[in-house]
Amino acid sequence: MMLDGRLLLKGRRAGGPRGERWVFSLRKGPGELRALRAAGLKRVVIGLETGRDTLLALVRKPASAEAALRTVGILKEAGIEVGVVVLLGLGGARYFDDHARDTVRVVTPAHPAIEAARDRDARAPDSRTAPEEVKSLGDST
Repeated sequence: MMLDGRLLLKGRRAGGPRGERWVFSLRKGPGELRALRAAGLKRVVIGLETGRDTLLALVRKPASAEAALRTVGILKEAGIEVGVVVLLGLGGARYFDDHARDTVRVVTPAHPAIEAARDRDARAPDSRTAPEEVKSLGDST
């Protein structure tokens, strides 16, 4: 997207059930976000995945859950709608309660719309969520 002759967003197009969308990493300040809103950006979806930082590290997310929550606030202040993607069952049965509790704790203050990828049975012991990596977390959480 170009605005005032500057490239503001660099990303890739991706198809989806709701049509075309852009996928990108966002590292913009409040002023730039307001400019993006004025240029027509209406909604951003953040892949939070979980409110549990140990699980975020496991899936190689670059920021903490609290940092994601701050980003939600900055986007909302700029007048941009925010959706949050949460991966239900991330961490499998072993971390289900911690994942659910911490995710609710992080998401609730912002009250965003939640979009979730649903696991058939998040408590199933054969969860397909990186079982060998989840085991490596041990009881250190």
